[in-house]
Amino acid sequence: MMPAVATEPGTARRIPGAGSDEWHDLSGLLQSVIVTLLRWQLQPAGRCDAWRLALRSDRREAARCLRDHPVLDAVLHEVVAEAYALALPRARAALGPAAASLPADCPFWPTEILDPNHLPGAGRS
Repeated sequence: MMPAVATEPGTARRIPGAGSDEWHDLSGLLQSVIVTLLRWQLQPAGRCDAWRLALRSDRREAARCLRDHPVLDAVLHEVVAEAYALALPRARAALGPAAASLPADCPFWPTEILDPNHLPGAGRS
């Protein structure tokens, strides 16, 4: 489980070079990655190349966003926490009954979310 980070809400929106558009772009990409990682973890029978391709594309775009706006690195834990909270309804809809096991906090570290090679439970595919 990702540790809680004591950052003031909206910090990234006040950091020069990281406006709300960049925050929202990164949050949206992370939401997509998180939903796909949760599906990968909780629906092993559904694992497919389409999920791998979506992860690759969204992770690449998230990395580009962080590269273009490196000040977002300082608040990445906060963006991930927000992205997870916003991704939960979509994850619940995609997972059906398996969604009952979803934790309140994001089960993935930011490094796992962004790592192009990380797949939870990949050995079981």
